[in-house]
Amino acid sequence: MTLGLPRPLVVVLPRIPGASLSLAFSLAFPLALVVATDVSAQPAGAPLPPERPFPAATAVSKVAFESWPQMRELTDGSVLVVDQPADRIVRVNLVSGKVDEVMKVGAEENQFRVAGQPWAWRGDSTAILDLVKGRLMLFTPEGAFARSQPFGMAGGRGGAAGGAAGPPAGGRGGGRRAPQPRYLSGEFLFIEGTPPPAPPLPPGVSPPRVPVPIYRLSLAGRGRDSLGQILPLAPPRAPLASSTTGTRTFYTPAAPLLPADVWAAFDDGGIAIVRPNGYRIDFVAVDGSRARTDSIPYPGIPVTDQDRKRVLKHFRDSTAEVLRTSAERTQTSSVVFAEPANWPTVHPPFRGDLAPVVGPGDRLWLPVRCTTTEAAQCYDVIDRQGKRVDRWQLPDETYIVAFGKSGVYSYDRQKRGKERLQRHPLPVTP
Repeated sequence: MTLGLPRPLVVVLPRIPGASLSLAFSLAFPLALVVATDVSAQPAGAPLPPERPFPAATAVSKVAFESWPQMRELTDGSVLVVDQPADRIVRVNLVSGKVDEVMKVGAEENQFRVAGQPWAWRGDSTAILDLVKGRLMLFTPEGAFARSQPFGMAGGRGGAAGGAAGPPAGGRGGGRRAPQPRYLSGEFLFIEGTPPPAPPLPPGVSPPRVPVPIYRLSLAGRGRDSLGQILPLAPPRAPLASSTTGTRTFYTPAAPLLPADVWAAFDDGGIAIVRPNGYRIDFVAVDGSRARTDSIPYPGIPVTDQDRKRVLKHFRDSTAEVLRTSAERTQTSSVVFAEPANWPTVHPPFRGDLAPVVGPGDRLWLPVRCTTTEAAQCYDVIDRQGKRVDRWQLPDETYIVAFGKSGVYSYDRQKRGKERLQRHPLPVTP
């Protein structure tokens, strides 16, 4: 889950009144090129499983979602969605197409300022954290707003936060100055911390890549545990503006092509940290015990010209959208895009800009580069012992966002302006 300012090449950009373009850009693109570790070697082990075609969607939203839909399935099979660009929370029936507005931005009790990922709460209800107002907003099992309570009160009892994926990059490494709640699972809130403050850097200079901690906070008042550290993608390089010509230079990140640690929380209070070096997983149990898995075999797939073109195109399209809604657009006469000085030569074992999704049986679904085609998105399915049990292939620019009792949900962003939330039958894995 991500609270904001997800997850990058897919932009989730809340409207922040009075925010400058530089701030908006840093929130929208928390990634930059870093020196990649060597992930090209093929660890010894079993060959890759076949890339099986994912079950076709059986229900598709009639309304478009311009940004990564943060959502949770409700008891009647409809979904509660935080629609950030539209500044609203909606209930969507994917079968009938009906969309009901549940809440909108504002200062009143039944309004929010910045809404995060919908989390499971006790009794099949849903909780959404509004960090700006410092409260948990609670919704009925049918998705209606019930009440709110100050953030940090004890008593959260519910299922995993988890089956939902945050937008690309999971918001990691975005130059934040405040810890980011990521998952709510049972009585635990899982928080991604921040690196120590770094000295200001000139525009265009790549910030250092610094580890960040993961904390587990007991909502029952039993304190906070440190569960380890992750090495995320690097923070962004700030845009460079010319005061004389009005030209603004944006530095293209290569996020989907770079290795970085990713993590997810389980319903029992444990977590999994997936490391790109050797494609290994560190499991941390609720009692603090730790185990590291053997390497998972992966191919060293070369980065192609088409891969690079896709990164550049999406970055340019997303930047144009940021500029269109920025107060500084009138001061920008032209835009220059600076490509990375050194593109990676091979893909990492999994994408470091996308959070894994927790599926049935506590299995991790990790987005990976397909071996058979560039025009698709694949997922490795990893069990709680760190073994890959399956690999699935979805259509191009289609990503898994959540699992529910009615099926699995994906976000299809193949057509700009026509991005859709979809439901598929649950795939059968070994």
